[in-house]
Amino acid sequence: IMAALSFGAGLLVAIVTRDPDAPFAALGAAMLVQLITLSVCNFTAVLLPYKIDLEKGRAASNDSRTSVLSVFVVLGGMGLLFMPIIIAVAGSGLLLRTVIPGGVAAIVYAVVVYAGTTMLAGQLLESRGARVLAEISQGP
Repeated sequence: IMAALSFGAGLLVAIVTRDPDAPFAALGAAMLVQLITLSVCNFTAVLLPYKIDLEKGRAASNDSRTSVLSVFVVLGGMGLLFMPIIIAVAGSGLLLRTVIPGGVAAIVYAVVVYAGTTMLAGQLLESRGARVLAEISQGP
C-alpha cells in the first residue's frame, strides 16, 4: 500500500513539475522508509516483547506499559534513523544539484542499518528467547 501511495504521489509531482523521475524517486524513498521501519520493528520486537490480544485489539496482559514504551522506541528510533537519509539526499540536492549521490549513500546507509539491527536482534533473541516466548504465549 505504501509503495502504491508513494508512486501515486510521485505521479502527481511529475505532472506538476514535469519531472519524469519523480515517481521513481518517491518509490525509492518509500522503500528506504520501509527498510528502516522493518529494522527498528524487528529489533524492538526482541527488546520489548508484548502480547496483543487480536480479538480485543489491545495489549491486555501487561497493563500496556511495555507496548507504550515499544511504540515510543519505534517512533523515536525511526525518526533518528531517517535523519541521515534526509540529510544525505537534501544535502546532495542542494550542494550538487542532483540527488543521485545522496540517494546512493542513503541506500547504502539503509542496508547497513537493516543488516546491523537484524544481526543484533538475532544475537539478542538467542539470549532473550525464553523471555520473548513467555511474554507472547502467556494467557490474557
